[in-house]
Amino acid sequence: AGEPVRVLEAPSDFAEAEWVVDELRQLVSSEDYPRREVAVLYRSNAQSRVLETQLFNAGVPYRVYGGLRFFERAEIKHALAYLRLLENPHDDTSFLRVVNFP
Repeated sequence: AGEPVRVLEAPSDFAEAEWVVDELRQLVSSEDYPRREVAVLYRSNAQSRVLETQLFNAGVPYRVYGGLRFFERAEIKHALAYLRLLENPHDDTSFLRVVNFP
């Protein structure tokens, strides 16, 4: 029952994420699938960054269950704060975030 499984061999993780976003949009726009009934499963958290970035850039709302969104993780916020400090050494907010972290 249901549609047959399709296999995509994407040339990159970015191309794969773009394909997933396009498929999600088609499913939701067909009105056969409400957003609340659509899910994307991935094998490891390492795969979430590219997918979340594509979803965000495409303006597709999403939720992450079983963990934090990639950009909400403390280590990512710290890394971004370090990068902002490199760009602007007077960024007090970024400084306060990383002052006590190696």
